[in-house]
Amino acid sequence: ASVALPNANYVLAEGSALTKQFTIAQRPVSITWGTDSFTYDGTAKTITATASGLCGSDSLTVSNNTKTNAGTYTVTASLSFPDDVWADNTTAPKTFTWTIDKANASLSVSSNSLTLNYANPSANVTVTFTNDTGVSISSNDTDVASVSPSSLVSSGTITVASSESGSATVTVSTNASTNYNATSTTISVTSTCVYKTFATATDAEIATMV
Repeated sequence: ASVALPNANYVLAEGSALTKQFTIAQRPVSITWGTDSFTYDGTAKTITATASGLCGSDSLTVSNNTKTNAGTYTVTASLSFPDDVWADNTTAPKTFTWTIDKANASLSVSSNSLTLNYANPSANVTVTFTNDTGVSISSNDTDVASVSPSSLVSSGTITVASSESGSATVTVSTNASTNYNATSTTISVTSTCVYKTFATATDAEIATMV
């Protein structure tokens, strides 16, 4: 900076300088991240970045801060003006990790218990679920309780049929996917006096005697 004398009646004191250096220090910028954990629901999620210390038209440039699917992501915030500096006296872009958690898939069956007999050897069960990869259905004893179909890609009906007396458990499971956690439910099946097909008449006679 330079100093001008007001008129000729003034003179600088001996040794005084006409110029003086001065410094404008960089104003530190701090950043605060918003909510960093979400749960998948099919809608886009955005993590916010709020800066304090910016002047005038200075701003933050934020990228990778909006996502829809479950996962772990890294958001980046950059200073827009070259003279800006972070509070830690650095200028490199700041990164922050944020997540969208998987949702728990909903799963229900119209009946969790079935009783089958000779007059009613099969029954239909409605399976309702929210998942993007479907469900699988299995039985721990296919003679007492066979299931069809063995999988569904959307909510629907399965048939449980019996050809032998006894007890069995049918398990309906949603498949784990990018956006949903796996879950399962069971159907308890009791079969009594169900007709059994024998390979030979001798087998049938032995079974009758037993």
